[in-house]
Amino acid sequence: MSFVDKRFYRGKISRQDLVESKEGFPVLSLGVTLEGQLVDARRPSAGILECPQVEITVSLRFNPENEESLGYAVSDLEKLGFSDEDLSKLSPDSDHHVSLLEKVVHVMPTTRVYNDSPVTFWNLRFPREHKEAAIGAKNVKNSAAAEAYKKAVKSSRQKVSSEGSPF
Repeated sequence: MSFVDKRFYRGKISRQDLVESKEGFPVLSLGVTLEGQLVDARRPSAGILECPQVEITVSLRFNPENEESLGYAVSDLEKLGFSDEDLSKLSPDSDHHVSLLEKVVHVMPTTRVYNDSPVTFWNLRFPREHKEAAIGAKNVKNSAAAEAYKKAVKSSRQKVSSEGSPF
């Protein structure tokens, strides 16, 4: 299935899983069911063009050792309305689960070549029409929320080494 790189698509979050990366840090995996391609990325209200209505996956990686990646993940979560320090609440198995299901989001594909094969990655995007809600990841990476996530991940790693994985 082919999508246009660097174009914005609208969809709804249809799946939400909190998993652990092979390196041991949390990853929020979001399934997004596509509804259409935005006619104008600067004006999401201008409408959408038809596209295959398939579920794609967006992964938010909370790697405390990669400031830029962590900054983007924290920023994206805040834009989705989640600012709690406890990432475990994003797990559907949590007693205090915070659901992101059915939220309308915008995503953008980027295709890269790995081992001579094209691979498409999807990222959340927040069109300019929503500028008042957007916070640049470079400004967020040193925010109090980013620091709290770093501490939570470090604490989680310590628990994992002594008790086993919380995910």
